Amino acid sequence: MIAPTERAPEGGGETRTPDPREKRFLGQQFTLHLVAMLVLVAVAVWGGTAAAVTAATLFIAYASTMTGRAAKSERPEAAQHLRAFLGAMFVALLVGAVIWGIRSWALAGQPVDVTSGAKLTDATLDADGTARLTVKTDPGDSAELRVTFAARDGVAGGSPCLALSSLRFQGADIDAKGPVDLERTLTTTLGLVDDTGPEVTVDIQLADSADSSDSNDCRVSLTLEKAEYRR
Repeated sequence: MIAPTERAPEGGGETRTPDPREKRFLGQQFTLHLVAMLVLVAVAVWGGTAAAVTAATLFIAYASTMTGRAAKSERPEAAQHLRAFLGAMFVALLVGAVIWGIRSWALAGQPVDVTSGAKLTDATLDADGTARLTVKTDPGDSAELRVTFAARDGVAGGSPCLALSSLRFQGADIDAKGPVDLERTLTTTLGLVDDTGPEVTVDIQLADSADSSDSNDCRVSLTLEKAEYRR
């Protein structure tokens, strides 16, 4: 009986099946390529802009070198090596796309610290005064502005009014809010109106308690500790 032979591919030649040792070698090559490219993907996803550009450049150079080397090689196993590399590249890009999507989704729900772009003016308040908080950062599609102030009585030797007062928050960029009881550290969340931008302005007024016997002398100094946008 004549043993069956494999059908020759078009254009002549014989089909070649890798032996177990070559399959093992190709598996090792696939793993090495995959690890190297996953490292580049991780740098691109988790690094800054400069790191992402560097990783992308190295990734392109790596892919160009491997495909160019395979195209120039006349060795029969070159095609097998190229397939191992392309398979690893496909897996690495797929993993990178999934991680990038998850990271973008997670970051979208995180607060955005805008303290460095915020300024508080006329921060010492009395019954007739108004402080103004200006955040020079575009809120984008954020729905809230969360602010934290440190407060202290502003008149040395005068009647303390910190525990007897509250603040009102107003402005065209926010939903009016008040009164908010004053504390040495006050944190409150202000709703932003639709289509706010490119900055947010908030007017802050002191509201004295009716229990205060010396409301005209009441004065409070505010210091902005933190400001952040929230979705």
